[in-house]
Amino acid sequence: MIIFIILAVGINAFIIVEAAMSGSSSAQQSSFIADIIAKIFNIVPDDNFHHIVRKLVGHFSLYVVNGVLTTLAIYYSLKYKNIYKTNLFLIIYLLLGALLAALSEFVQLLAKNRGFAFNDMLINFSGFFLGGGVVFLICFLINKKRRLNEQASK
Repeated sequence: MIIFIILAVGINAFIIVEAAMSGSSSAQQSSFIADIIAKIFNIVPDDNFHHIVRKLVGHFSLYVVNGVLTTLAIYYSLKYKNIYKTNLFLIIYLLLGALLAALSEFVQLLAKNRGFAFNDMLINFSGFFLGGGVVFLICFLINKKRRLNEQASK
């Protein structure tokens, strides 16, 4: 849970940055990545292409990492309580993801020239869900293999 709080504070500390500064920084990073993708796939990047890459880099990928870290934090915090085997684990995970995605958008209302964007919140949550889902699936498969090995050794 402490990891989740650190993530939430860390992300939202950078969100309050003024829109011009934030946009300039993310535009440079996403433009660099968009140009590499365009060269690899031999396409001509336009403004829409740069916008999509910017959203993927600035929102989706960040929240994939957040989903992974939050899922691992919940999993290892609750591992010995066997709660990760129940629907409560999924409910906690989805609520934390929705909270973090929404919080990062609402905090932007405090920054100059920034605002809430519902689409960004959905992109954030989608990344969080995908990152956590992959970890949850890996943990599930590892536990299933472990149980099968234990049954075979009996």
